[in-house]
Amino acid sequence: MEEMLRLLEEELSLCGKLNEAAEKQRQTLKDNLDGQAVGSAAQSVNRLLEKMTALEKEKEEFLQRAGAPTMMEAVRRQAYSPEKLWARKLLQELDKALRDLKQVNFTSQSLLARDMDYLSFNINVMTQAQAGPGYAAPEAAPKAVQGRKLFDQSV
Repeated sequence: MEEMLRLLEEELSLCGKLNEAAEKQRQTLKDNLDGQAVGSAAQSVNRLLEKMTALEKEKEEFLQRAGAPTMMEAVRRQAYSPEKLWARKLLQELDKALRDLKQVNFTSQSLLARDMDYLSFNINVMTQAQAGPGYAAPEAAPKAVQGRKLFDQSV
């Protein structure tokens, strides 16, 4: 039971740090700061994700030894005790932290997609790329439609 509690507490702690780092990354993307700030935020998130991966391996080994498919099932198999109640509380907090992290990551992905669309638009303008055959001169043979967007909705 002590190992289970240690794993849950460690995972909850890492999730908290990961939420803070992901929120910082989201804010950096939102503020459109320089690329170095975004890269630095992404590196801190990646370091925490590497720690989380190592912890997941530890958790899988524990679950194999316990013969349970999930941590919730491992907790259910324990006898009633204050430790079991604490483990259930940790699992609930962990679930909430993971849902919050999912929301922050969804927002960051949207901001990153917006920035990529803006970048593609600027590249198309600088290279004078055409959007497709609809913009070609009438006497020219139609060209294949390019995979990039010429116009960005946010501009």
